[in-house]
Amino acid sequence: MKSVYKIKNAFRIPMTIAILLSIPVLIDVFNRQMETVHLVLVLTLMGLFYITGFNSLLRRTVVLDDRIIVFNIFGKKDISLDDISFIDGLTLGSRQFISISTKGKNVLIPNSFNEFHGMARDVASLVKQEKIGDGLRYIVEHPSKRASDTISAWITVLILSAILYIRIK
Repeated sequence: MKSVYKIKNAFRIPMTIAILLSIPVLIDVFNRQMETVHLVLVLTLMGLFYITGFNSLLRRTVVLDDRIIVFNIFGKKDISLDDISFIDGLTLGSRQFISISTKGKNVLIPNSFNEFHGMARDVASLVKQEKIGDGLRYIVEHPSKRASDTISAWITVLILSAILYIRIK
């Protein structure tokens, strides 16, 4: 079995648009000749925005027969099934996470992935039942629908569009 799970397209599309719209906004900030303190603050915030945005676009999880590989902007975490000591799930409102505990590594996988419910089922089927916590069983039986990531990304697009419109006008 090889299953590849990526961030939901409903989130990837507005995040891509937001990243593209932020470039002219950032250029406009530099053209305004602001004080150094303000430029440092803007650069810090925009840097964080770009890191989290690109991380969201590039993040994926691959579930294989013998391992789980989690990719993000900072690299990959390759988790052998033999190293997994416990897999559990965590539900916080509409947010759900798969928690994988190993010798030396702990990994949280959020429900912002396409087919998160299927991923939870696949991960649960890979390990012995005694290594599965009640939280993961709950997630498999009660998947949560989450739209707030997508809504917040579209709000970001609207705000950046409004800034550009005001600056051009």
